[in-house]
Amino acid sequence: MKGLQSLRQRYIEMSFRNRVTLRDAMKGIIEEPLLPLVPKRFDYIGDIAVISIPAELGAYREAIVLKILSMRGNTRAVLNKVSKLEGERRVAHFELLSGESAETFHRENGYTYRMDVRKVFFNPRLYWERARVASKVLPGESILVPFAGVGPFVLPSAGKGAMVSAIEINPDACVCLKENLRLNKLEGKVTVIQGDAEFILCHSGSLKK
Repeated sequence: MKGLQSLRQRYIEMSFRNRVTLRDAMKGIIEEPLLPLVPKRFDYIGDIAVISIPAELGAYREAIVLKILSMRGNTRAVLNKVSKLEGERRVAHFELLSGESAETFHRENGYTYRMDVRKVFFNPRLYWERARVASKVLPGESILVPFAGVGPFVLPSAGKGAMVSAIEINPDACVCLKENLRLNKLEGKVTVIQGDAEFILCHSGSLKK
């Protein structure tokens, strides 16, 4: 429990830093009337910064990117999220504002995840929730993870010794999930099923219509 509390505190501190620093840092660069439009926070997925820049700040995009790059030395790319999650694959649209690709390695709760941020869904803000859920998994349990994505709920469960079945409709996410199982030496401990979770569960008799 103490370890989880420490993780939660660290995550809160990280979130708070991201929530306030960028706007404060842009004071004197962005004119005062537009300053409230600067996002309160942005996310890091691995070495990629992900932000949503309002259209009204279009003239300041380069300045915002340069400021983000200066805030953490190992930031390799900056993505601008220009849409909400769309379609059955739950993937948003992004502009690559800096860098050459959106591929990255993200480390969380002791596991490494490889992904292309533009092709899969991943929310780093659920860091604490994933740790909380993983803490309740017991060795030998049978775990079903629908909407598995690149595996942030899957890998910790398998690492605890559970027997995991993971369902994911996005083929790109399935490829990443299998690669992440290999990277974390969890191959053979998870059954990956590509398909619509609701359809599969309905037709398997596990979910009534």
